[in-house]
Amino acid sequence: MSKTSILITSFVVVLLLSVVSSLPLSWVLNQPQVKQQIPKNMILKNITGSWWQGEVMLSIKTPATNTELGKITFELDWLPLVWANISADIKWKIGKGQINAKLNFNGETVEITALTGDVKVGEIVQLSEQTALLADAKGELHLVDMEISLPIKQAWPSHIAGKLAITDFAAMGANFDLLEAKPVLKGNDIKTKITGGQQSKGWSLNADTVLSKNHSYQLDLKVTATNPNNMPDWVALMLPMKNPKLAKLKRNGRW
Repeated sequence: MSKTSILITSFVVVLLLSVVSSLPLSWVLNQPQVKQQIPKNMILKNITGSWWQGEVMLSIKTPATNTELGKITFELDWLPLVWANISADIKWKIGKGQINAKLNFNGETVEITALTGDVKVGEIVQLSEQTALLADAKGELHLVDMEISLPIKQAWPSHIAGKLAITDFAAMGANFDLLEAKPVLKGNDIKTKITGGQQSKGWSLNADTVLSKNHSYQLDLKVTATNPNNMPDWVALMLPMKNPKLAKLKRNGRW
């Protein structure tokens, strides 16, 4: 191959790469094969950037109103594309908070790793009409190195790890200095250990939950106080009291 042919070929390759890499994200999202993958009740707006590095505002359309979900910013890694895999760094801004994650998709499984972030609880509960009763909730949600693997065909996780924590929580008369949840996957069950309470005021909460693939759930919850005067008032309204220093609740059902 002559030098002229090499130069022309190189120029064409560079030109094609430049064109492909600069395709607007808005154009890509408007392609029929892409649009049909987007839920019909999801609204995308303020779309900027290219298909490999951009941002978009998300909202969900409901019969009553449109719920803002915040802004998603992403940046794709080039190398995995060679093997037809998708890998991207994701940032989700919700109000003044932000959640960061690494997303990988190999055509069969979605893997989310390094899921970390801090978000106001009040901003999270506003994302769903189902949490309207907690509209006055205070506190902050912390995600600590969460990992989730979700095979598309199974629609059930194959791996879960990490920790969630809520600090300075207050809602419906209940107050917690700290709540921590550590979910793990065992077989077809997601088992979560929850601990927390107000150590400074002499009471604590412990719970074990099981969420099963067959759509059943189990809850075993216990609140204990160092003396009867330390037991929060809301506990007696929500849980069966075994004695003045102990409340227990066991439930199972379908979800």
